[in-house]
Amino acid sequence: MAVKVRERPPGSGKWWVFVDYQGKRCAHLIPQGKRAAERAAAVLNEKLGLLRAANEQGIPLSVWSLATNGHAPEPALSGPTLKEYSKTFLEGCEARGLKYTTRRSYDGVLNTHLLPAFGTTPLGHIDRRAVKALALAKRTGGASANTVRIMLCTLSALFSSAIEDGIVQQNPALRPGRFMKMRDRKSEVTPLTHEEEVAFLEAVKKHALPYYPLFLLLLRTGCRIGEAVALQPGDLDFRGRFIEIRRNWTNGRMTTPKNHRSRRVDMSKGLADALRAHLATQELEAVTKNTTRPEWVFCNEHGRILDPDNLRHRVFYRVLEKAALRRMHSRPASHLLQPADRQRRKSGLCARSSRSLLNPGHRGHLRAPGPRQQQAGRRPVG
Repeated sequence: MAVKVRERPPGSGKWWVFVDYQGKRCAHLIPQGKRAAERAAAVLNEKLGLLRAANEQGIPLSVWSLATNGHAPEPALSGPTLKEYSKTFLEGCEARGLKYTTRRSYDGVLNTHLLPAFGTTPLGHIDRRAVKALALAKRTGGASANTVRIMLCTLSALFSSAIEDGIVQQNPALRPGRFMKMRDRKSEVTPLTHEEEVAFLEAVKKHALPYYPLFLLLLRTGCRIGEAVALQPGDLDFRGRFIEIRRNWTNGRMTTPKNHRSRRVDMSKGLADALRAHLATQELEAVTKNTTRPEWVFCNEHGRILDPDNLRHRVFYRVLEKAALRRMHSRPASHLLQPADRQRRKSGLCARSSRSLLNPGHRGHLRAPGPRQQQAGRRPVG
């Protein structure tokens, strides 16, 4: 039997009481400081001594009866509440290398779901049973499985940070899939067929001609809309016929692509010709107006970067309506082409992991045809 007071990690100012009793060890953080930890250790030593003496005399006495009848503070009741620690957690997101969008998502989930439920509860009092009850209540209340998944992932990230800070020892939100299915069934995919693709591009030429190179690029490369509007002329390699994806414009901020890495996507011959003509038009307009060429490949009339949300609602949906096509929402689709069309056109255009046309969170990749296919005349539209 031993009761010790230790500072963990050394120099952190966080004092713990470690108790070894009957081959078991436990530890409790005493947020009040070293002196409070020493007082708690003294009380625990005294009570454990009484327990040992009582057991030697054959007097039935439990650890719980001693623990609930003393002056030692309950560590679980001390320490920061979820609301108090959430501020520290959000402030440290940037230092941990997380993106602004991730921090924004954490903040929204905390304010909407977690703080109303656990805001005034100390972290040490939030157990797995409470987390499970919250998840079930959200699902019963109509929240989607994906919403609950994001909520539990946020809570798990917060507790992981609290464990590293020495505030708690367990993560009650870890592996939530063990007690609840975290994903809905995949919705039925209705991708663009070859005929629909042709109709869409024809509608773009007729009703939104200045945006034709942009929509052609989205179809041919499958890049995210935020990555497309963030392209600069230096990202286009017409000799090697590829595009370097280096930036992503989202939530009014310039950031890196989703995986923090740049990547290359192939450029079909039709796309290369359209982009060359688009850049030449930009250069001619700049000379006519006696201004410098815009910084971005795709920009508005003032030379500023396009807003993805405005582009989606004011241009994309309107073109779909003019083309008499169904309204495609920003949700993932397995492929832009139907399986039969992919089989028919696989020699000219190979689809891999394609996503919906203007989905901000997913990307696809449509590779350009090789030289043999080009000589055979099997080329993609545009």
